[in-house]
Amino acid sequence: MTAVALALHIFGAVVWVGGMFAIYVCLRPALGTLEPPQRLRLMRVTFEKFFPWVWLAASSGREANEVSATGLTAGASSEGAAGSTVESISKLVCTIDPNEIMKKAGGSAECTFETGH
Repeated sequence: MTAVALALHIFGAVVWVGGMFAIYVCLRPALGTLEPPQRLRLMRVTFEKFFPWVWLAASSGREANEVSATGLTAGASSEGAAGSTVESISKLVCTIDPNEIMKKAGGSAECTFETGH
């Protein structure tokens, strides 16, 4: 479980920090070559494409917590090293729907798994 939560957290950080870095350091200076109406249009379209990924990244922390809670409910051990927890659950498959994230209704992820012995 710890490995899944960590992976989701890293994914979220990469999307958020990497995206903001690219926009601020790369896109922002390049906008100076455009006329103001073109700048605004480009920024609007860029953020329309970027923010669904931000919502996905922001929800990944909650999703990681839900995956952990689901595993504990199913009987996965929370004791020991991360490896022992990961071995307690197998065939973990999670699907995250960005369209559901945009609705902000809390129904953005579906996960299935099998418990180990």
